[in-house]
Amino acid sequence: MDEDMRQNDTGQKEEALTPEREEELQREYGAYVDRLRLMDDTFFHACMKDCPEGVETILRIVVQDESIHIVEVHTQDKQPNLYGREAWLDVFALDDRATAYDLEMQRGTEGAVEARARFYSGLMNATEIAKGTKWKALRNLRIVFFVENNPLAGNHRIYHVYRTVEELGGARFEDGEEILYVNCSDSLVESRKNEPMDALDMLVHDIRCADPKEMRLEVLRRRADFFKDTKRGRMEMCRIAEELIEKGEEKGQEKKAISVAVKMLKAGMALDVIANFTDLSILRIQELKATEGLA
Repeated sequence: MDEDMRQNDTGQKEEALTPEREEELQREYGAYVDRLRLMDDTFFHACMKDCPEGVETILRIVVQDESIHIVEVHTQDKQPNLYGREAWLDVFALDDRATAYDLEMQRGTEGAVEARARFYSGLMNATEIAKGTKWKALRNLRIVFFVENNPLAGNHRIYHVYRTVEELGGARFEDGEEILYVNCSDSLVESRKNEPMDALDMLVHDIRCADPKEMRLEVLRRRADFFKDTKRGRMEMCRIAEELIEKGEEKGQEKKAISVAVKMLKAGMALDVIANFTDLSILRIQELKATEGLA
């Protein structure tokens, strides 16, 4: 391989970093990488990518089933929707019994609302079964939310959500779907501080922990250590941080341009004038015009 090129984790060739570039990345983003935890979805994606053992460890603890064997893992898995909003799953996994899993890290309460679980399960069910497939071939599905700000009542460690049949005394409706919320809140950790630490406590601790040396579960500690305390892993995380920040800045600039364009449309200004002023395309401005009911 060319000395000026290297392969990333996807097998694509990347330009090798010069010492000056490494120093720049470390200076700009090193502190950010130090603060990252598995609770941050960016770090979770990196650590679980190509790591079925890590996903398996997490699910065995949460589901309390040591027989779970993960055979396939995808991070930032896109669930397309031709007619509306798409979804990007933090971690999608399959086990050897064809059960599908979606693992989601949620720091805020907005992303963990009940309607999101409904939306994600609907998209996953719709996209994973081919035309003509028998209904019984539909995979069982588990969606697991790890929530830093618990959106549900009480202070339970795990919440299990199923469909039930009211007229049958609340009997479970066996549709093969389950939603779990794992409480990773400060209040839960505080309430458990005098209790003997079990596997679930260790998992929650590790998800909230920024220092790999203090993590309790070996596979999670090892992955976090690679991205924080090895040169290659740390530079990879710095690159990811740089890309995220740049995308955030671009998104902010686009949002500002759209706001200005809408004001100019309402003022009756010509499309070409708005395009020249905001750098938005004529087509995008026409879409905004229709959306705002100004057509």
